[in-house]
Amino acid sequence: MGSGKTHSVLAIKGNQAHSSSSLSLLSLPQFTLSPSRDLWTFVFLQEQKMALISKKNCAFLLVVVAAVYIQLYQATHDIPDRCYCPEVINFIKGNMSDFQVYDRRSGCDKTELIVTMNKLDNTTEKLCMNTQKKFGMAFVKCWDRINRTESRKSECIDKMKRAV
Repeated sequence: MGSGKTHSVLAIKGNQAHSSSSLSLLSLPQFTLSPSRDLWTFVFLQEQKMALISKKNCAFLLVVVAAVYIQLYQATHDIPDRCYCPEVINFIKGNMSDFQVYDRRSGCDKTELIVTMNKLDNTTEKLCMNTQKKFGMAFVKCWDRINRTESRKSECIDKMKRAV
């Protein structure tokens, strides 16, 4: 096989490469290879090792970038991981001043209606309405009818005050 020199830099046993220091531990005989084949085998194994390291680095980098993206997205978008209204009431009587309608979203599978009430002592109270009952459904329908326009909310509030 070529020049017949003995090389102890790299030895192949099966699919595993062993350096000369591990050869003594494994008590493998030294292989006689041509210089060009030994060099190409060594270069090929080094390229595979670098490709493996490169793939691991790319995968790790991808995971880090995805985690950062998710954190930034959640920080810039108010996405709660649960519903705003753990308890709801069916009917409200009093002086309504504002309301918010929250559509279904991840973490909450129901439409939520939060009505702001003015109390006699000039404080406000937020109450959650049941959107499955007549009064709450009327609010949500009015909200949809005015095309969810913030400036027209008073139309829905006035309508609900007259209904009471």
